[in-house]
Amino acid sequence: GVPYYLISHNKKDIVIGAAVGHLFGLDEKKKAGWTYPVFDIEWKATSESSKGAAYTKKYASTLKKLAKDANEFTVNYARQLSKEYEEITYEQIDVFSKDFEELEYDIALATLFIHHFKEKEIIHILKLMNDTAKVGVIINDLQRHKLAYYLFKIVSSFLVGNEMVQHDGLLSILRGFKRKELEVIANKLNRKNTIRWKWAFRYQWIFKN
Repeated sequence: GVPYYLISHNKKDIVIGAAVGHLFGLDEKKKAGWTYPVFDIEWKATSESSKGAAYTKKYASTLKKLAKDANEFTVNYARQLSKEYEEITYEQIDVFSKDFEELEYDIALATLFIHHFKEKEIIHILKLMNDTAKVGVIINDLQRHKLAYYLFKIVSSFLVGNEMVQHDGLLSILRGFKRKELEVIANKLNRKNTIRWKWAFRYQWIFKN
């Protein structure tokens, strides 16, 4: 098994997970020998993209289980911030679970969310949202563009002191979308929709029911 540690600090429980090397990384969608710069990429567990990294799979699985507790912490923090607004509620639900399928809502809003998933998963999520939402679905997500990548890289080096934030920002841009990719997904969903480009380098994608 993979060890992890539980410690207490200021009356709060903290979980420390163990990891080795890079558990996740970028992989080319269409293998072309990594001719740089590469913008047609996907996010993959290194155990899937490299035979030499098969040993990292058990570490990733353990961290995934521990991350459920981190999600709960995030939700509880959001509740604290909005405790004066009783009309606002939060729920922690897996979007691929039965509980999510049983939700009822008028409008579904997904902001900087769907770029974390593969195309098949995106189609599944959006189909379910469109089948459930009484009014419609609103998607706000990133455009994958060279200019956006290098602008963020330059600006963040001056304005963002946290290297992790810089890395995640660049990674999110690489996992963003080209307009044609959104159109392909929309055609597979066969739903009435509009796609509008918005500053700065993002798409507003609306489905009306």
